[in-house]
Amino acid sequence: MILAHTERTLVRAALLVATLLTTTSSRAQTAPPRALLVVTRQEGTEDCPDANAVAMQLRALAPTSEVDTRAQNLQDTWIQVEMTRTLGSYHAEIVARGRRQGRRALTDIGPGCSSLGDALAILLAMLIDPDERVAAIQPEVIARRPIARAAREPDHAPRELYLVAGGGGALRLLEHPVPFGALALRARAAPMLTLEAGGALLSSDQVESGSGSVGLSLAYGYVFLCASVLGGRESASLALCLQPMLGSLGGSGQGGYQDRRTERWPWLALGAGPEAFGPLAGRLSWFVRSIGLAPLIRRGFSVLQTNGDRRDPFRTPSFGVELALGLAVEL
Repeated sequence: MILAHTERTLVRAALLVATLLTTTSSRAQTAPPRALLVVTRQEGTEDCPDANAVAMQLRALAPTSEVDTRAQNLQDTWIQVEMTRTLGSYHAEIVARGRRQGRRALTDIGPGCSSLGDALAILLAMLIDPDERVAAIQPEVIARRPIARAAREPDHAPRELYLVAGGGGALRLLEHPVPFGALALRARAAPMLTLEAGGALLSSDQVESGSGSVGLSLAYGYVFLCASVLGGRESASLALCLQPMLGSLGGSGQGGYQDRRTERWPWLALGAGPEAFGPLAGRLSWFVRSIGLAPLIRRGFSVLQTNGDRRDPFRTPSFGVELALGLAVEL
């Protein structure tokens, strides 16, 4: 009797194992890898999940969204995830190519990377298999997971484009400190690089010399390249910037000079300094920058007074500073 009971138990166990194996085999046949996943982790993101860990999270969350982490196996969709960290926040840049295409960005402000990893698994499930996302990812599962902040970006489009308007004070560009205004376009060239191109106009200045004076003017165009060192895209950031400038320096004699002609000279300078940039409200952002610059072409204006003496009332200073603040509106 005991033997018969034992035999029945073994039969049931065997049937159970066979059922599990059949289910597993069937799942493997019906849910082959849908995409190739490559994850790179920059310095400071060692606690973020690697490709295998992300694949396990994705498999547990949505079995129909299976991915392959072996680079030698080609799939119809290729997904690249880059993990970076700035002060106080983790970032994930996701780029998908092939059958599924798109670009996403995730940011999480927290002491660890676990929330970003959970959000990444959910985002990948929706990206790989959008038709099954409702059935595969239950709402209560999403509610239990702390989701990082996500931003969707269109393919083949600039990541950010701003119209920038600012102004401030210029010291030692002309004879005296003068105000200036600037207008430019600003775009993000890479996750940590920003490019701005525009022009600036300084208020006119005047230098007295002998029996007359010389009116000074300066206008220039510039390219502004910044590399972020602190902060991120979703919060205020601090960047170090390089600014080449090309413009026109003008001078005109006024008053008791024999020679009152107006002269214009090319003006070329190279500047560098820090910039703080951050969101304000809606599409508006603010910025503050301080740029030290050195003119690469130094010119002077010479005038002839009525008594025949020649003077040089102005010569381009060897070093100058610009302090600016302004607003940027996202287009």
